Amino acid sequence: MATNLVDTIVFGPIFDNESKAIFDENSVLESWLMFEKTLAKVQGDLEIIPKDLAEEIWNKADLKNVSFEKISRYFLETGLVSVALIKALQDVCSMEAGEYIHYGATSQDLYDTSLAIRLKNFMSLLIRNLKEIRDLLLTLATKYKKTLMIGRTHGTHAIPITFGFKMAILAETFDTHLRRAQEIYPRIIVGSLSGAVGTFASFKAINKANPLEIEKRVLHELGLESPLISIQPTIERCCELLNFLSLVSITGEKLAQDFFTLQRQEISEIKEPPSGSKDISSTTMPHKQNPKGCELIIGLSKLTRSYAYALMESPMKDERDRSPFWVEDIAFPQACILTMTILCTLKKILKGLEVFPKKMEKNVYMTKGLIMSENVMIEITKKTGKKQSAHEWVSKATARAIEKKLPFEEILLDDQQIRKHLSSQEIKELLDPLKYLGMVDELIERLCNSCKNN
Repeated sequence: MATNLVDTIVFGPIFDNESKAIFDENSVLESWLMFEKTLAKVQGDLEIIPKDLAEEIWNKADLKNVSFEKISRYFLETGLVSVALIKALQDVCSMEAGEYIHYGATSQDLYDTSLAIRLKNFMSLLIRNLKEIRDLLLTLATKYKKTLMIGRTHGTHAIPITFGFKMAILAETFDTHLRRAQEIYPRIIVGSLSGAVGTFASFKAINKANPLEIEKRVLHELGLESPLISIQPTIERCCELLNFLSLVSITGEKLAQDFFTLQRQEISEIKEPPSGSKDISSTTMPHKQNPKGCELIIGLSKLTRSYAYALMESPMKDERDRSPFWVEDIAFPQACILTMTILCTLKKILKGLEVFPKKMEKNVYMTKGLIMSENVMIEITKKTGKKQSAHEWVSKATARAIEKKLPFEEILLDDQQIRKHLSSQEIKELLDPLKYLGMVDELIERLCNSCKNN
């Protein structure tokens, strides 16, 4: 029975299937076999090994031929999974062909290159989903560009914004993530075929063919990038990806935390879609409608970042050692699957999000005009040239409004110091939140135009 939540029968369907398929046992073995068969093919094409034997290795290195059980048994016997793979593949090849499997390569060539194959598939999936979320947020930004809501800082009312502006900020962040993913892509999909300590000594000894050309041809066949020098002692490219996934998780958690708050009954400005057709949130309270999607994102985001930390603490020793692979083999699949689950959950929330503009507007006026105190202060400053004095006068007025529980306009109209500088009509206009939205429209439009190029 499964012990990892991702693989359990009950909870497994919550997690993204596409990313699970990239990192499941079949996919790992398939990438191992793809490395071995491609190496043999290129060596056959270059007449380093007999071409007919290379073709046999190519044909036999397939999931339908190689037994998981045999690999497992050989691994327990030898303690080295690369040898276990080679032995299992030898068992289905002729003796002559079997002798040329993994010719000149080292175990880490297999590990690094097969991981790069899987990460190439994952990066394509990641980029596609980042773009989809960016576009969903841009759609919300445009749709609600003029939907008034309160901006909050430190958890309290600040000044007016629009819901579209809030979504646009998140859209820009995901657009930046998309650009980051596109930038790091070639650094992540780097393979390796350089022998025991990365010097190509074995390949140089085997044949006069340029070892660099062999590596380049094998990695090109696999759709991977070639390194300038050995990558065996380094895990920094791996750390870069997991740290990037941490950045994505931070943005996902920020969005989920905001939506979590905005769904509270005291606020009720939005509502995420139900988790299922018969959604139930409590065994005892029938009225409950919990923000399950947001809660899932918040929890998984913290786990995603923990895997990045684990790999950062696992540098290679000397020219290479095995210890970082134990971290990689657990951290990469988990972090990638959790990140994709976060993104897929976000997509579901954004597609089905309910927005309540009237409640947003009502909340804007909750403080009875106090949120417009900055606008009043600035207008007095413009007329008097005394910013600090204006701040003091308006601050005292806000304190009286709070103490007496009266509308801010009423307090301002009754304040003799302020009335020396502002007429009743000016006060009325200064307290209109729709006239204090700055460059919201222009900023949203500028962002949308920028994103059209990506």
